[in-house]
Parts: sequence; structure tokens; C-alpha cells
Amino acid sequence: MKKFYSSILTGIALMLSTNITTSAVEPANIPEGWEYWGKGKFTDDMVSSFLMLGPVTCDVEIIKKTDNPNYIRVLSPYGQAYADAFQQTNQMPLKETEYNVAGDKYFELDITDPDNVTLPAYCYTGCSWGYGELYWGLLDGKSFYIENNVVKAPANGMGIIDDTGFYYANQWGDFALELPTSDGVCDIIADDDANVEYFDMQGRKVVNPESGIYIRRQGSKASKIYVK
Repeated sequence: MKKFYSSILTGIALMLSTNITTSAVEPANIPEGWEYWGKGKFTDDMVSSFLMLGPVTCDVEIIKKTDNPNYIRVLSPYGQAYADAFQQTNQMPLKETEYNVAGDKYFELDITDPDNVTLPAYCYTGCSWGYGELYWGLLDGKSFYIENNVVKAPANGMGIIDDTGFYYANQWGDFALELPTSDGVCDIIADDDANVEYFDMQGRKVVNPESGIYIRRQGSKASKIYVK
């Protein structure tokens, strides 16, 4: 039986090693002081709410601060990938003023506290539907939160603004930012002296792990373990 468990753990170690050494193709526009984290999926329910159209989901690239990996930047959320997804979802192409053609817009999040993810500044979309550039943010007293490695927001907890005024957004409650993952666990890096945390294979935090396979994380180090 010990040999059986040893074989399992050896296989897990090899898989973990493979995950750590495999790197994604990094975007070329990473500014100084930032590093690539990985791909995510962004579901817009702000511009969609404003236009009374269905939520749009597209792939995005996510980078993180070199000196604070819990501070992240979502690159070009309303760029070409968004325009392609918008056309597929709503069966209508976007004009050049209706998406961020240059791909130079972004929004940033502080994900240090999964229950209170903050948006330090408004997201300027680079989109204009004839009434000035649209931008959005959280309402006072509202915050994002992380659930199953996805950043979410309360329905009607956001606002979108243009030259004509303010409108409630995220009315469907579909805003979502799926974060890059490593074996189902959000790859947030803390200090090396952080508390030990355990996660199941679906990425859910476990306080008292029982029999089974878990991911043990302490600071920037993570490993798979078997609990008898």
C-alpha cells in the first residue's frame, strides 16, 4: 500500500513540475514593473447592460505587478477579441468607435482579499456609441469578490457613465473575470511566511482536509499532497 501511495505522489510531483515549467506565450506590451500572469476570460455586463444586449465573453491577457502579485491588470478587455465575441453573441458587427481598436485600455484589480476585491480606478473602455467614451466602476460600498477562481460583482453594483450621465450596470449580474489557474487554484502569490492553506482539486479552500488529494500552498510555493 505504501508503494501505491508513493507512486501516486511521484506522479503528482511530475505533473506539478510540468505545470510550473510550462509557460504561456506572453503579450509584447508588458510595461516595466509588471510580469505576465496568464490568460483569463472576461464577461462584460456593463456595456451590454447599457445597450440592453446579451453579456459578451472574450479571452483576455492578465499581468501582475512584479512587487505585488496580488495587484493585476486586465489588458484590452474591449479590444479586438471583444469585438469578435460581441458580433458572435449579438449578430452585429461593431464600428471602429464602438470598441477599443488600439487595444490600449485596461482595468486593474487588487485581489489581495478574495472577499473584498477592489477596483482602484474607473475602467475606460475606449468605446463610444455616439455619446462620449464609456467608462465604468463600482458603486460606493460595493466590491468584487472571488468565487471558484472567478472575480464577480453584485448585480446592479456597478455604474457606467458617458457624456449623457450615469446608468446602473451589471444588471444581469453576469460580470465575471476568470483568473489564470494552476491545477484549479488561483495563482495568487503571498509572502513566504504566509499561513499554510489547502485546496481541493476543484480549487475550493479546505480548512480541515480529510482523506484525499489536496494542493498545499504556503506563500509562493504550492505542492500536491495525499492525506490518509
